[in-house]
Amino acid sequence: MVAPARFLRHAQTLAARGSSTSRCAAASSTAATADAAAAPAATHVRQAGAMPVTRSFNSAATGLSALRAGGGGGGSRSCSSSSIFSTGGSSGTRGNWSSRASSTHAFKSAASYAGSSGQPYSSGSSSDDRSGSSSSSSGRDTPKAQGFRMPGEWEPHAGTWMAFPHDPHLWRAAARPAQQQLAAVARAVAQFEQVWMLVDPKVRAEARAAFRGVSGVELVEARTNDVWTRDWGPTCLVRDVPVGSSSGGGGSSSGGGRRRREVGALHFDYNCYGSPLKEHPLMPDWSLDRAAGRALPARHPDVVRREHVWRAPPGLHLEGGAVLSDGEGTLLVTEECLLHPSRALPPPAWRRRHPHPLDSLALGRPADAPAAAAVAAVAAAVAAAEATSGGGGGAPDEAGLGRRVERESRKAAVGEMLCEWLGADKVLWLPHGMAGDEEGTNGHVDNVAAFAAPGMVLLAWCDSPDQDPDQTRLAAENLAALADQTDARGRKLRVVPVPCPLPVLKVTREEAGGAAAVAAAAAAAGYGGRMAAGARLPASYINHYIVNGGVVVPLFGGEQRRSDDAALEVLTAVYGGGGGGGGGGGGGRRVVGVDSREVLLGGGNVHCITQQLPAAWG
Repeated sequence: MVAPARFLRHAQTLAARGSSTSRCAAASSTAATADAAAAPAATHVRQAGAMPVTRSFNSAATGLSALRAGGGGGGSRSCSSSSIFSTGGSSGTRGNWSSRASSTHAFKSAASYAGSSGQPYSSGSSSDDRSGSSSSSSGRDTPKAQGFRMPGEWEPHAGTWMAFPHDPHLWRAAARPAQQQLAAVARAVAQFEQVWMLVDPKVRAEARAAFRGVSGVELVEARTNDVWTRDWGPTCLVRDVPVGSSSGGGGSSSGGGRRRREVGALHFDYNCYGSPLKEHPLMPDWSLDRAAGRALPARHPDVVRREHVWRAPPGLHLEGGAVLSDGEGTLLVTEECLLHPSRALPPPAWRRRHPHPLDSLALGRPADAPAAAAVAAVAAAVAAAEATSGGGGGAPDEAGLGRRVERESRKAAVGEMLCEWLGADKVLWLPHGMAGDEEGTNGHVDNVAAFAAPGMVLLAWCDSPDQDPDQTRLAAENLAALADQTDARGRKLRVVPVPCPLPVLKVTREEAGGAAAVAAAAAAAGYGGRMAAGARLPASYINHYIVNGGVVVPLFGGEQRRSDDAALEVLTAVYGGGGGGGGGGGGGRRVVGVDSREVLLGGGNVHCITQQLPAAWG
């Protein structure tokens, strides 16, 4: 089909002027597909780089142009005729940056940390942190303006925050199976770096028993609702300052080129996955999680200074698992989550201070030249999408175009806010999260994609329409969104497909029965989203966690053991560096698999229950 002439005239005129429609770029692309072949068996705990790994993917009819890697010499991994791994990058590890705790597990109360009474020091006082509702939202005092950025997960950690499960309304069998598997994840992480485990007083004895004799796990008493520290914990930021400088603004330094790293923290307006705006909230109360998350920076005054703690603008409702960073200016998110009605909604004050060309049309105002260019871009996208899908000819429906204008306006505003508050320059948008995650997180990006290194994206992949038609479709559309994309530094993305577990994981009768005794009480108490027998679980190997010198990967066992082995093989090739995978900031990491089905029954996995505190130095 052809876009209306009036839109094309605007587009041609303004293209000649070189007009731009956004200060923080968003991603769009065309379709491609791929087929994940079966892989040889792999062990569940593997030393990265211990053996050569070959992982091939058959080419579908449309080819695998989106999976090509940049340059590289011999020894690269194959993806049909195109390589998905380059041979560049360092093979060294960054080492363990954390100090290990003793195994005595004496509890520390919140009162023993800075912030005295244990209340979140950011609760209510403008002197404690900077809120987006104050002058900071003008851009003069945002993290980006101060030189902070969201680092890549592979950058050195001081340690990891986790929380111990306890609520029987949320976890079956009085949370005991979940406690066992979460403890196994914590022990795996503690092989590489310090773990601070938040423990509700109600399960103090259970936590002590779970970690008796385990070094590297410190138990910290704190009241919580649930375990998802990735989502309600702070998103940490870093900046590198020349030694001798008082700020991140640069300037002369007597440090001879040496730099110190400072750590900041950003609190999003966490509201339990948009629960206030959902017909069936996931929990009746999440205030303990929100308070626990806001208190975490005060527990580490030697790493995070008070003046480096921010609260995002009110209304920017999202969670840590909803956004990923490559550490070099590029963010990755999903439209399904951040454009969901319950999520990120830029407040009017922000929209007034940061107008976008589409806003004038969305608000019914006359179109100026930038707005006309923006509408032309939207109309062209509609035309291209319908032509690709075989849609009929004719002009885009005016009502439909209006909805697209409003959607693109909101998308641009959200992208600009994320760039400002996370120190980034470009946002890449995937259309979908994982199948089965629609009612929980509404499609968190950390379950469907991951940055393995700057310029390298791991993507949850399925090409099995017989076994999993839903994820096959979503994966193809996500791959299409990344085709021919570049990051903030202009590098073409290397997309590495990571096979999804097959057959599809579903709640068993036994698992559903274990919750039946409390289901009625949970519903009466206001808990929603309980999984019934046969419900799909949003299982993904993408939901792994990069630690100092290692990677902790969820495994599912049983019928999925073959998929477990295939995923471990791909991730070992990426992060181990033995064949030039280059993931994890240079490779050389040990990949450790941990059974985590019980965590998955709660709606998340390894990445969701961990939140890193970056290391500071200098």
